[in-house]
Amino acid sequence: MGVDYYNCGICDEIFADCGYNGFCGNCETWLCGHCYDAMREKNGELGEGHEKAGDYGEDAASCCDLCTGEHIDPNAFLKFVIEKTGKSEEESETEYRQQVRSKNGGIDA
Repeated sequence: MGVDYYNCGICDEIFADCGYNGFCGNCETWLCGHCYDAMREKNGELGEGHEKAGDYGEDAASCCDLCTGEHIDPNAFLKFVIEKTGKSEEESETEYRQQVRSKNGGIDA
């Protein structure tokens, strides 16, 4: 049996699965100990009678900042913005790289 490491769904901190951590009982995001405690304090716990208490524990956070939209995943936000421009991700990436090269005096400037 080994130790696995994960990134917190909110702060992106790396934590070991054998340490103190927990889940959001709503969106099932795995949280580091600090964010787990903060979300439980802020949003409450699932409680004994909740249907997901058997899966995540009755002390799991009832929701987290990802559920409420308070925390925005930068990757998901970037994909959202790219879709809104009407360009493909590849087109946007090429345009960005060209802009960076021209600003930094790259070989294609």
